[in-house]
Amino acid sequence: MKFFSDFVSSSKSLSAPYDNQRPSTEADYLAYWVMPPPEHRPHEYGRPMQMIYSIAHDSFLTQDLLMEMRLISEYYRSTGEALDFNSSFSTGSGTFWEKLQSSLRTKLPRDLMVTGTQSTAQAQAVTHFWDFLKGLIMMDEQARCEKRNVATDVKRI
Repeated sequence: MKFFSDFVSSSKSLSAPYDNQRPSTEADYLAYWVMPPPEHRPHEYGRPMQMIYSIAHDSFLTQDLLMEMRLISEYYRSTGEALDFNSSFSTGSGTFWEKLQSSLRTKLPRDLMVTGTQSTAQAQAVTHFWDFLKGLIMMDEQARCEKRNVATDVKRI
């Protein structure tokens, strides 16, 4: 039997970067909180409630975050579930890489935001970040060929 006191409240965030119905290249984000069931109906499930939120940009990327990005990249590459970011998102809307860049640009820490008054060092830091990210997620030519060959073999079976 589940009682109100047993309920663990949680908040979640969803990202919908690949909505084919929207022409925008920026991802949609949705935050929600799961409200506990009413006290007089303890057997019901909690109800998701949409949250309104604001974004506070960090000053810079931490080494912990960069390490997490590396680990996530390695995981998806090892499972064979990595997305080919060179492929087109949908007809005429650019590649997955372009969509990711467009979506992340407004969410980066302050030191990686592109402004008109950037110093050369700041501009180089932004370039280094995009190169780092591209190196993590873009498949090299050999991996793309292997993926195409596997897909072709699967179609034959």
